Order: sequence, then structure tokens, then C-alpha cells
Amino acid sequence: MKTSDKNLGSQITLGASWEIDALNTMNFLALNIKNAVPGTPRFDKVVDVLFQVNSDVIVLTECGPEAFYEISRELGATGTVYAPADYWGNGIISLYHVVVSGGVVDLTIHSEHRSAHSEHRSAAVALLELKSGGTLQVVATHLEVGDESARLEQIEILDQQIGLSESLLVGDLNALNRRDYGKAGLERLLEVRQQGGKRPPRWDALDCLIDVYGCLDASVDQPFEATTPYSSRVDYFLLGPQLGVQIVENSYRVIDCLTNDISDHNAIFCTINTSQIGSN
Repeated sequence: MKTSDKNLGSQITLGASWEIDALNTMNFLALNIKNAVPGTPRFDKVVDVLFQVNSDVIVLTECGPEAFYEISRELGATGTVYAPADYWGNGIISLYHVVVSGGVVDLTIHSEHRSAHSEHRSAAVALLELKSGGTLQVVATHLEVGDESARLEQIEILDQQIGLSESLLVGDLNALNRRDYGKAGLERLLEVRQQGGKRPPRWDALDCLIDVYGCLDASVDQPFEATTPYSSRVDYFLLGPQLGVQIVENSYRVIDCLTNDISDHNAIFCTINTSQIGSN
């Protein structure tokens, strides 16, 4: 494996300083890889990031099937689940935990207000067997890019089919959390969106996930860090209220993948404590 940009190593120093119980904790990494293709320098950079970050479970979005299975092979995955989609698909790579079951949820929205050839969106679902006992359901998805109403429909589909309250929802949700933006941040966001020809921000999807479904945003109480070049955060770890896990304090991190041309998204990382699941 090639060694990527010399600055990369200094950016990824996660997990080494925490004194945590490995039996009851899991490290999660999520990255939209922007269809990195095997055999290209950018694909090598993506794989380098995944190797260098100490992860138990990796969620990849905008990942083609060839790239997904090549990454899984190189990392020596214990189990995988992949869900194809128009935007190259979403996948879950478990490095150490057995995938008890896996499935795919079709999130394509069909309605009279949308074209007959609606974007095919999907979610990968993996039920992981924990070392401490019990199971953990992880859902990896990439929601509709330009329509908040469609994202709300996709959230409803997910809840109906897999139950958001009992899931760890991970991925590029293409949605904004109003709690991220103070006055200055909101002004900057509005300016950037206007310059890019984008609509004013809407908050419905994240308000629904947090206020209606009761999901916990892993970045809560952490300083805001964008995951896109547009001063916005669209990549999330969201913990369902009945999941039975907790975020390890101060474990949430945003990993720079923009400046080295790894992707057009930054990666996100967090550690969860699963001891309550094992004790039930």
C-alpha cells in the first residue's frame, strides 16, 4: 500500500490516548468517498485513511461495488453489507464483529410529482454481534441530494422497515442541523449557498430525526466542524433512543479529507460504549 500525503499522518491521531474498555467500545468511521475507483491515486488515499484510523466499523457512501469489495478485501473485513444505488451505493464494513444478518432498504421515491426515473437511493443494514453480548443494528445511507421532502419520505421508509429508535444511523444525509449554526455561521452558510446557486437551508429532516424520533447526534457538545467545502455538515452518526449505547465523551472527530483531495467530504469518527447492551 502506498503511503499517502505526508500531512495525512498528523491529521489522524485518533483513539490512541483514550483509556477505554475495548470489550465494551466500538470505533466508527464514516466517509463519502466520491466514487473513488480502484487503481487510481485517490483510491489509494482513501484506503490509507481507512488503514490509519483505528476503526471497528466503517461506513462508506458514494462507493461503487468494485471499490467496496476491494476495500473490504484490503482491510480484511470480518463481514460486509452493501446496498447499490445510482450514486454508487452505501456499505458497512465490520472489521472485528460478526454480521449476524444484513439487508438492503430501497429508498427510491416514486410519486406523481417526480420523474418516472427517480434517483435510486438505498440503505445498507447490518446486525452486528457484540463481543460483550447482544447485537447492534447499523444503518448506512445516502439520502436524496436536492429535496428535503424526499429526505423526509426516506426517513419514514427507514423507520417503517428497520426501526430508527433501535438503530445507529450513519452516513451522508444531505441534510442540515440548525443547531450547528450560530448567527455568524448561519450568515456564512447562507452566503455560500447563495454563491453556489443553492436554495436557502431547510432543517426539517434533522428536526424530524432529533425531535420526533429522539435520535442523538454524536457531535452534540462538540465545536462545529464542516464536513463539506460549503461550510456545512451533512455527515452524521445518529443514535436511536432505544439503541442502548452511549457516545464516549469527546470521541467525535472530523478528519480532514478535503485538503489532500481524498474526497469532497471529510470523514467523521466516534466511539460508542455498548456495555448497556451486553448487560441486558
